[in-house]
Amino acid sequence: MTRSEEIKNAIYALMFSALGALFKVYGGMRYSSEAVFVDGLTCIAGLFAGLSVIWWLRKASMPPDEDHPYGHERLLFGGVVHTIVIYSLVAGYIFFMLLHPKSYEVSPEASIYAAIGVAFYAIAIALYRRVTVAGSPIAIFTFSEILEGVISITSSLLGSMWGYMIDYIGAWIIEAYLFVEIGQQSIELINMISDRVSPKVKKYVENEFRKRGFSIVNFRLRCVVPGKYQGDISIVPENDMSDDRAYEIAKEIQERLLESNIDLIVHVKRKNKYEGK
Repeated sequence: MTRSEEIKNAIYALMFSALGALFKVYGGMRYSSEAVFVDGLTCIAGLFAGLSVIWWLRKASMPPDEDHPYGHERLLFGGVVHTIVIYSLVAGYIFFMLLHPKSYEVSPEASIYAAIGVAFYAIAIALYRRVTVAGSPIAIFTFSEILEGVISITSSLLGSMWGYMIDYIGAWIIEAYLFVEIGQQSIELINMISDRVSPKVKKYVENEFRKRGFSIVNFRLRCVVPGKYQGDISIVPENDMSDDRAYEIAKEIQERLLESNIDLIVHVKRKNKYEGK
């Protein structure tokens, strides 16, 4: 999928998120449900995070320049950082809002509006999952909106029948879950920017060279963004392989790996250079 297609998906997802937020916030305020209102506030956070994702997707689409000779793709992480920050701010606001409860009467209509909001968010999730890196935390947070929506629907409905405290407890459950998601996404961001490469990917590259008659002297690989890798490798061909043939095979492997988004600089060494040491 091209970057322009990802931006288009993010825009459509943003539209459905806006509809979901509208129904939840209105339902929470109009029909006196703290749980539905808190759920709606997290949806508003999703709107601002979605706008950030679109901004950073556009930045990451810029071609290489003097300051970024390898391209701008890692700017996608800006969307991840902003998403975590935005949800953290909203979580903090909700926390202090819930510290001062007042008795209220929940209307059953609040659960209906929450259910409509959840339906719109289900569509937004499917669209955000098509956006690499920057959209992934949005998809996770919006997926949490489904779980939070189930909580807000249930607690507001029960609160309308048996008292507001059930609805109020539901609001706190949503808040606690939001903090858990923020923590998990922060850890995942650290993993993504640490250039972590799975052993499976590394083994795949090594096997491509070894099965064609090369031994590996040195090999480094880093993850640029999930699904795209860069690195360098030094290889030594078999004794009976000519220099021309070695370079030809190495070039073939390099091009095949590039098709899998693995961009390697390949150094072909001669075996006798390492003998006698």
